[in-house]
Amino acid sequence: MTDLTFGNMELVGPPCFPDEARNFARRIQSNLGLEPMGNPFLDDNERLMPPGEYETRLRRALPEWQTHYTSDDYVDYTWHAPTVRLLTMRPRLRPPSPDYEYPAWAHNALGDLPAAINPGIFLGAKMIAATLLDLLTEPALLKQAQEEFTERTGGGAGGTNWVAPLLPTGDPL
Repeated sequence: MTDLTFGNMELVGPPCFPDEARNFARRIQSNLGLEPMGNPFLDDNERLMPPGEYETRLRRALPEWQTHYTSDDYVDYTWHAPTVRLLTMRPRLRPPSPDYEYPAWAHNALGDLPAAINPGIFLGAKMIAATLLDLLTEPALLKQAQEEFTERTGGGAGGTNWVAPLLPTGDPL
């Protein structure tokens, strides 16, 4: 699933910020007393990062014994159907020096600007649609995803490596 998903991401292409987002980011830099930059965003915001590279970067910040990242529900639902986790970028400003940290409000301000957020959201939406179309139209890919799921869970739901939902059956939430 990871290879299929990333292949579709490559077909869609990396996110690209419009001038509106770049100008807004430069105004943030200027308001902080910084010299506005030609490209105010980190290079990683406008490139596709192969899954293995992302995993390596992520693992540097985790203890070796930790097998999952974050506490959201992705850990739970991946045990019930073939799944791939997709992360698209939220824009980050390029620091003027390696030790510089932008204040939190700068990151939050970018998160409220559609021109800064939409490139990542639209990349994700297009990639999800392309991957679903592949699984619907290419039975061999769907079979491969199902086989991978069965192998990872030790036989699917209830398998030897399967992790049951944390909520009891019938819980009304």
